Amino acid sequence: MKTVILFVGMQLEKISNKGFTLIELLVVMVVTFASLTATWISIRYALDKGNVAEAIAYAKLIADSSDLYLTDMDFYPPDVNRGCDPGFVQKDPTKEPGGWDCETKAYVPAYHPSDWQNIVDERWLGPYLKVWNTQTPWGGKYDYNFWPDGAVRNGECLAPGVYIGVQGDYDGNNEIPAHAEERMIELGVDEDLKINGEAQLFIQTYESANPVCDAGVPTNEEAGAEAIPEPEEEVEEFTCPENRLLVCHKAGTPNETNKCVTSSSYNAHINHGDTAGACGS
Repeated sequence: MKTVILFVGMQLEKISNKGFTLIELLVVMVVTFASLTATWISIRYALDKGNVAEAIAYAKLIADSSDLYLTDMDFYPPDVNRGCDPGFVQKDPTKEPGGWDCETKAYVPAYHPSDWQNIVDERWLGPYLKVWNTQTPWGGKYDYNFWPDGAVRNGECLAPGVYIGVQGDYDGNNEIPAHAEERMIELGVDEDLKINGEAQLFIQTYESANPVCDAGVPTNEEAGAEAIPEPEEEVEEFTCPENRLLVCHKAGTPNETNKCVTSSSYNAHINHGDTAGACGS
């Protein structure tokens, strides 16, 4: 009798021990899963933060490059297709192997001299950018956009100017992840304000007589758009935003022109013959 009781007690103890072991395993699994999830969220946040910072830093390089291009040419590079260097690294718009053709858009003659390509041949002093990145941090493509009258992009009205699009690849894949684009919107750098897999980063302003978002006017010459006349200079009233420096642009133009330039391109302007401050001061 004592032997039976002892045997039953031992079996109950084994069952009890097995039960506690299973619970302990479940607890460990839950804790491990929670820890891994938290770690992955932290890693993803760090990657997003780094990728967003990389895209913004590259946009600043494009801003400096477009400023230097403008100094030599007196106009911005024309709009080109996704993935194309508009003329910062090489003189002529250049596509990568297997990329889309770098044909310029229909409205170019309305906002560039008729012989703009000859002017580029004569005045181009680049490269203005060391490398045209063939991929965004997410594996997509950069798209240089010159929208002199602005544009309606994904339902959002964009002001006239130069933009760098951070977009998907030629097949529409490798777009910006939603959580990364949310961060870009929070930082105020995605001008279209939509979670749509792409971001339009503002590069340079452009003074337009026909902003498309104000009156719905045509944005290309074939549709009736007219070239923007040169604004009359008002030297005494000319001011620059806080993050720009004022120079008097002389190189390559018949008339002096006040320009607002970035601090990083200021010395290059001076070296090209521009002078500090407003023209006539």
